[in-house]
Amino acid sequence: MVEDGTFLRKVVKPIYTFLRDQSYKVIAGELVKKEKDHTVTIGYDDCNELFWSRNGIKRIRLKDGKTQLINLPIGEQYSALGEVDWKHAFHKTFKERRTALHLVVNFSRVWIIHLTAFYAFMAYTTAPIYSSENDYSFRWTLVGLMGSIATLFTLFAACCELAFIPSSLKNSRILGRRIFYLFLLLILNIAPAVYTLLVNSRNIISIILTIVTMITGIITTICLIIIPPHDLFARKANRGRNAYVAGNRTFTANYAPLKTTERALSIGIWVLVFFCKLLESLFFLILPVARPFKILAGINTAKACGAGGAMLCSVMSYGSIGLSVVWLLVLFFLDTYMWWISKF
Repeated sequence: MVEDGTFLRKVVKPIYTFLRDQSYKVIAGELVKKEKDHTVTIGYDDCNELFWSRNGIKRIRLKDGKTQLINLPIGEQYSALGEVDWKHAFHKTFKERRTALHLVVNFSRVWIIHLTAFYAFMAYTTAPIYSSENDYSFRWTLVGLMGSIATLFTLFAACCELAFIPSSLKNSRILGRRIFYLFLLLILNIAPAVYTLLVNSRNIISIILTIVTMITGIITTICLIIIPPHDLFARKANRGRNAYVAGNRTFTANYAPLKTTERALSIGIWVLVFFCKLLESLFFLILPVARPFKILAGINTAKACGAGGAMLCSVMSYGSIGLSVVWLLVLFFLDTYMWWISKF
């Protein structure tokens, strides 16, 4: 027969005391806030993740420092909970940092949608600046390199992720594998374009390579948008078994299931929203600057300055184009925000 309050006394109170001691200390019977940054404080999220996987459960040991709770007979585990050394069981599972890199890591696919679309639109629209009007292979090859843009940003996000996860052999292996294959994917996207851009863009070989570049770029971009980063190049045997992935699916990302028609409707709404947004941005934001950019690129400003400022004047036109492109990118993102507001 178990006494009333046993679970509260043996399990809840020790864990609560541990969490309290992370942020407060008792002085003269009063709780005083510790001068301790949250980056080194073990919080309730870290405690929750201890119970998400078998490896986490294995960290729960008794106060003798040797006996694992999971190795005790099932009938003895509950009674041994009062002897658990929680101080050494809990640990930091995430490097908390105050940095804008969170926007890169957590919203990488949103960035990819915008950057690849903006790049493709600009590469096609500004073609008269860098190629002749009938050099279609050169133009479409540059457009096809949007897959390289998507891969580069995914690679950058993966490298930034190293700043947020604990250093361990398992984590390093997972991220290292992803980074390695992203490098290969980047080479796969760039390699077909080298001949067209640097050797010859007006023969049958360049046409074939342009088609390959476009197909590779489109497939790469779509895959990097659809597939979650933690599933990229993950082993089939480990996909979904990772402690964090399993925990997310069980706790933090345990969404209500949708019927097939409901899921199709949800996907359809977002596809329609982004389609309308990109179409509107193309016709009302990107295409109108094609002719002004062409005129700016053709202006000879070197003669407008004296000898001392000739170098600065010679790049003034392209500097103006560069600043305009940056501003257009800002408006491109702002346009999405306006569509988001109008949707909700």
